[in-house]
Amino acid sequence: MVTHIVSGDLWAGAEAQVLQLISGLLRNGRLVPTAVVFNEGVLFDRLSALGIPVEVADETTMSPLRQIGVMRRHFVANRTRIVHTHGFKENILGTIAQHVARVPKSLRTVHGNPEILANWGDPTRKLVQIFDALIARLGQDAVVAVSRQLAQTLIEQYPSKTIRISNFIEVGTKPPELPPTRTSGSDYRVALVGRLVPVKRIDLFIETVAQLRDLHKLPVRGIVFGDGPLLNEMRVLAD
Repeated sequence: MVTHIVSGDLWAGAEAQVLQLISGLLRNGRLVPTAVVFNEGVLFDRLSALGIPVEVADETTMSPLRQIGVMRRHFVANRTRIVHTHGFKENILGTIAQHVARVPKSLRTVHGNPEILANWGDPTRKLVQIFDALIARLGQDAVVAVSRQLAQTLIEQYPSKTIRISNFIEVGTKPPELPPTRTSGSDYRVALVGRLVPVKRIDLFIETVAQLRDLHKLPVRGIVFGDGPLLNEMRVLAD
C-alpha cells in the first residue's frame, strides 16, 4: 500500500502527474494506492472517481497538528507501507505523520524548481526550506527528480538518495502526428503550455522565438497556451 500526499489546491502539472501515476499503479496492480489531499478540488474529484481511498486533511480549516493526525489515522487504517509526498508542506507534515504511524518507507517527488527563492528577508519561508531539506536528508528514503536539470541540482544535496524519473504524459493508442517536413516559406510552430507565472519563464520562450526569427532568420512561430497573472505582460512582450 502506497499513500500519496499532495496539496490539490490547483489543477496543474504536479497534480496531473500524480493522477497519472496513481492511475498507472492501479492498472499495474502490484501496489495499492491511496491518497490524502490538503484541499478539495479537481484532483480530489478525479482521484475519488478512480475508486481509491482518498481523504481530505483540509489545510484551510485544520491546524498542521490536526492534519498530521488525519494522515496518521489514514496510514494506520489503510496499512500504508510507503508514503509518497509531493510538495514542501506535504513533505514536512507527511513525513512526520509517517514516522508517528511507524510507516516503514517514504519518498518525495520534486516536481520543479522553487517558485520563490527563499532568503533571510523572509525568515519563515527560509526556515521552512531548511526544515524541508532536513526532512529529505534525515527522514525520507528517496528523492525523485522529474528532469535532468533537477536531478543535477538535487544530487548535490542528496547524493545517495536522488533518482531521476522523467515526467510523462499519456498519449493514447493513436501515435502523435509528426510535424511536416520543413520546406521553404513554411513555419515551425512551437507551443508552450503552462500557467503564466514567473517560474514558468514564459518571457524566455518568447525571447527565444524572437531571436530565432530576427537574428537567425528561421521561420519559427511561437504559440503560448495558458492563463495567469502575467497574461497581459506576456502579450505586451510578444507584441
